Amino acid sequence: MKNVAICISLSILAIASWGCDRATSSSSPSAPAREIGTVDLVVDFGGVHETVEKAIPCSADSTVFTTLKRADQHGDLELDASGSGETAFINGINGLAGDTKSGKFWFFYVNGQLAKQGCGATEVDPGDKVEWRYQEQPAEFDE
Repeated sequence: MKNVAICISLSILAIASWGCDRATSSSSPSAPAREIGTVDLVVDFGGVHETVEKAIPCSADSTVFTTLKRADQHGDLELDASGSGETAFINGINGLAGDTKSGKFWFFYVNGQLAKQGCGATEVDPGDKVEWRYQEQPAEFDE
């Protein structure tokens, strides 16, 4: 009888601690990331629209894509994007999309340097300057 009581007690303890662990881990991914500063966002429409310049809050895991999404969520611009994370792609901003006739597309720069990877994979830190430019393909793009 004593062994049965010990087994039941251990089972209850195991179930209780499993439940506590599940509650902790399931709530942390949905918790909002803590803002740690701002990123300067500049969107240059190549003369088609007025340039947008905003300071956008960032967190420790912010990317160029999440920065642009935050600007969209705050009503600073209208974003047309597809994919997510590392596969995120910007189709257009404020109705202006890539155009094969004019040869102009969206390119982004971080701290003046043309990005070498996608906007969802490029991380940003507080104080960084992210520029989206509607332009012809820059020469350094092929490098």
